Amino acid sequence: MTASSITRRTFGLSVGAVALFSRVGVGMSQTLSAHRGKITPLTVSFASGDSYVVAHLYLPEGHDPAKRYPAVAVGGSFTSVKEQMGGIYGGEMARRGVMALAIDYRNYGQSGG
Repeated sequence: MTASSITRRTFGLSVGAVALFSRVGVGMSQTLSAHRGKITPLTVSFASGDSYVVAHLYLPEGHDPAKRYPAVAVGGSFTSVKEQMGGIYGGEMARRGVMALAIDYRNYGQSGG
């Protein structure tokens, strides 16, 4: 995307997303170790090439399927699984109103090869 092809709407959406995730990130760093209530994720899977990927979907408390929410896909370090790094961040994002999908990379955890 060139500078001349950026519209005001695209710019506004980009700035809004950066502001949201910056605000969420600062709060997360302050409270990650103080888990206030556990959010139970849904286990989901989807096709990936000739196999599948398994993930945990963290929904905000009081999730309403009729509403729209900001969402993020979370992967941990390369050898971690969805219950480790990605799950911790996913749960914290959900506590802050953001839907989060923490994945097991292919060939790790419950995902296929």
